[in-house]
Amino acid sequence: MPALPAAGGKFTDPTFNTELIRVTDQNTDPGGTSVSYSYWPTFNCDSTRLIIHTANGPAFLEFDPVKRVLGKRTKPSNDPGLAWHNGTYWDRTLPNVCYTLSVGLELYSYDVALDKFSIAADLSAVLQPLNYLNQLFMSADRKVFSATLKVRAADWSTNSVIGYVAYDVANQKLLAKNVSQNDTNE
Repeated sequence: MPALPAAGGKFTDPTFNTELIRVTDQNTDPGGTSVSYSYWPTFNCDSTRLIIHTANGPAFLEFDPVKRVLGKRTKPSNDPGLAWHNGTYWDRTLPNVCYTLSVGLELYSYDVALDKFSIAADLSAVLQPLNYLNQLFMSADRKVFSATLKVRAADWSTNSVIGYVAYDVANQKLLAKNVSQNDTNE
């Protein structure tokens, strides 16, 4: 393993001879960081922002894709309780906007530049209160999203997959719901 620079520093991967940028280190994030699975994009649509997951929630970093340097780092100031790590999607055309699920039945949009949250869809009227959405997926045009549907105990002591849901955000309409398929995963 090569010696790693401090956060923001660059080094060359010895195996692939590729320049890498270290995004975090023990000083910026002592609790550790991660990114989501590769099908949930880390970079926004024009590669000028990225999301990382820290022990204290998400962090957004500005990035200059031409100079390949990290910029300002921000965190949401009034997070309404979102499940950032289980499926945050960047908007395909708006570089400052991403979508993620609540710990309940709502889909939120978040404008990183404005630090502003909005509810894009609320499924509480069509799903039972102990259900919650997990593992968000969105269509390329952002009109439809799907998620694994889980049910939890009232005290959150247990939860289990019960199926999936697909929802048309543009028309605020439930497209599909299956609550009898407990082997659904992503």
